[in-house]
Amino acid sequence: MAETTPIQNVKKELEKKSKQQKRKNSLMAALDELLGLKSAPQNAAVSARSHMSKSTLSAEELLALKHYEEGIQKTLDLIAPAGMEIRRNEVILNNLHARTYFVYNWPSYIFPNWLSPTINYDAEMDIAHFIYPISNKAIMKMLRKKVAEMRSSIRMLEQRGIVRDPGLEAALQDAEELRDLLARGQEKLYQFGMYVTVYSEDEETLKKLEADLESLLGGKLVMTKPAMFQMEHAWISTLPFCQDEIEITRNMNTSPLATSFPFTSSDLTDDHGIMYGINRHNDSLVIFDRFDLANANATVFATSGAGKSFTVKLEILRSMMFGTEVFIIDPENEYVNLAGTVGGTFIPVSLQSSNSINPFDLPKAVRGEEARPGEVLRAAVITLHGLFKLMLGTLTPSED
Repeated sequence: MAETTPIQNVKKELEKKSKQQKRKNSLMAALDELLGLKSAPQNAAVSARSHMSKSTLSAEELLALKHYEEGIQKTLDLIAPAGMEIRRNEVILNNLHARTYFVYNWPSYIFPNWLSPTINYDAEMDIAHFIYPISNKAIMKMLRKKVAEMRSSIRMLEQRGIVRDPGLEAALQDAEELRDLLARGQEKLYQFGMYVTVYSEDEETLKKLEADLESLLGGKLVMTKPAMFQMEHAWISTLPFCQDEIEITRNMNTSPLATSFPFTSSDLTDDHGIMYGINRHNDSLVIFDRFDLANANATVFATSGAGKSFTVKLEILRSMMFGTEVFIIDPENEYVNLAGTVGGTFIPVSLQSSNSINPFDLPKAVRGEEARPGEVLRAAVITLHGLFKLMLGTLTPSED
């Protein structure tokens, strides 16, 4: 069985860094192209062709061309802040204060959905996760050495007659379990870095958010620190550039790493249905089909002018897109225009209209083998009986 030499390890590390640098350069080139930044020619042929085309222009034409290129509106002009100030403990973008924190300590055990309270916290923030895979072969060697050291320490304590160390025994047990899981391929080891940037309008609010964030994460023994004197690099690390510029990581295997994915939050989203709006708690969509519930009835409560009618009309329109039939009892003729817009039918029922409802009309009986005229008549009589009770109030037994 061949073992890798230090020179081979250095070569692999250099190759890894070279690949990361190439990936970073390609990403930056794509960003420069998107933002409209001026980039250098990619090869000598392009450079020569560009030089030849510009050499034929006069100095005045070159100056005009330069002014024209500078005057073109770019994406960068639209998204760039008007001003930026970098301090030792924060970054100021326009009038927005930003402070970035990194996680420096993790608990021995962490449970799924532990990040949900932080995500659902009412604050503007960016969360970045950086995950770097580690070779299991190198880790297995390191664990074997650590296990031998811990066993030796336990044996020396026993020989001296010293009381056993529970922490050392727990660490040995965890290392043995991790070795077994890595050997079976059930787990893999990674380096994991987590950074959080919090935004606020002023410093006082930012201090409150800092205390709340430390309380939320500290309650789960996830300890954070502000990236003092590294705010620019830490802030860039939380932007969607996939660049880890502070590289503060912790070794973590697959199971606890899986619990750190912030894809679970308190939402009201179903696999199908219509969109009712946006959950203001975490800016997620509210999508569900109330006809899938055990009781599909719904009541809309709100103050005057809050948008009750608009909400109901929007639900009607979106439900009709899924083929739902809608019948509306409209005493105030509020849905006449909506019915006309979607090609519906409006039936006015009043003393002056030609349409009316006659409770004494008998419905048409079902024809065929299942025709039961007697059942239809009996149902009509029961309906009239209920109508009389409603109109006349309490009836005596003789009147009933």
